[in-house]
Amino acid sequence: MTSRLGLRAPSELDAEGKAFYDMIISYLQNKNGGQTPKRNIRDDGALLGPFGVHQATPSVGNHFHGLGSAVELLPGFNQRNREIAVLTTASRYQTAYAINSHLAMATAAGLSRAEIDTLLKAEVPENFSDDDRLVQGAAYELVYGSGALSQDKWDKLVERFTINGAKHFVHLVGFYSYLMTVLNGFSVELPEKQ
Repeated sequence: MTSRLGLRAPSELDAEGKAFYDMIISYLQNKNGGQTPKRNIRDDGALLGPFGVHQATPSVGNHFHGLGSAVELLPGFNQRNREIAVLTTASRYQTAYAINSHLAMATAAGLSRAEIDTLLKAEVPENFSDDDRLVQGAAYELVYGSGALSQDKWDKLVERFTINGAKHFVHLVGFYSYLMTVLNGFSVELPEKQ
């Protein structure tokens, strides 16, 4: 897997890059029972995907990681809501790496492959609940529209998910819009099978 910024093994990093690398490895191991998932690291130890891109600019990478961690901890949205919002955002940017990364997460959150494929076509699966439709519709409006999210969508998000859920939703879609723009801009490719 490559990107326009290339990938660097840990032995090739300066002190700032090594500190970022160590932070990300610790984060990945904490989330995955002490293991570093193969999808996030090359055989020589180089970080893949957004972590590899942000390693090239650790001053930004540190903030990216902090923001992503903070958004993840916001209350008000369950994993299914999150994946519907992320996949709807992905339908706009068509970022192969992000889509590939979220297939398993979306399935674990209860979305079928048919529902995932429908979302990635910027459409609403027929069997979606009212909550699912609200999340998809609001995410669609944010990433495909121009201007502010409509008052109607905002009011419905607050009514259904509370102000905390609505804040979570906006930060989530904004974070993934940034992430997918970065992945597309630096032409991050899917990881090769290891």
